[in-house]
Amino acid sequence: MLDRDALERQIEEHSRMLDELRPPGSRDKRLAPIVATDRIDFHGRYIFIDDRAEDLLGYPPTYYESEYDWIQWNHTLDIGRTARLWQAALKGRAVIGVEYRTDHADGYWVWLEDSFTPILTDRSGRALVVEGRWRDATPRKRREIEFLIAQLESAYRTFKSPPLSGRTALLRFPAFPPSGVGQRERRRR
Repeated sequence: MLDRDALERQIEEHSRMLDELRPPGSRDKRLAPIVATDRIDFHGRYIFIDDRAEDLLGYPPTYYESEYDWIQWNHTLDIGRTARLWQAALKGRAVIGVEYRTDHADGYWVWLEDSFTPILTDRSGRALVVEGRWRDATPRKRREIEFLIAQLESAYRTFKSPPLSGRTALLRFPAFPPSGVGQRERRRR
């Protein structure tokens, strides 16, 4: 059950998430979002990264050449889930529709919708190379968060205001039954 304080915390948390996202811009108005591809080996090293990755994340492809473990750029709240899905891909299973926040060169977070498809496996079926296809999901996530904040604020407004601290109200209720009621009925009988 939610109370007023819990709603306030959720509104603050989602507002903070919204503030962390890349601000809306011209790239959000494109009908076809940018799609970039990459290939990563089973150690987590980039073998290939598409030039369009710079349009999505602001870093040139050469930035990723010396880095290991691509998961390190993900938001701390997404690392565990993303790492589990990555491990599933390394076992030879294609994983589609993975959504996570990753670091953008301008200091904001960008939501990516990604897929992990093993394209080269060993004899036991373990992936040696996994191909990913990124798509910018930030505009959709921003709309989802804004909608959720509006719903939380609407629920918050339905709660009555808490009493002012330090003030009490003395409530007096009439005696039940109110004096005189019922006495007349007894007299008539």
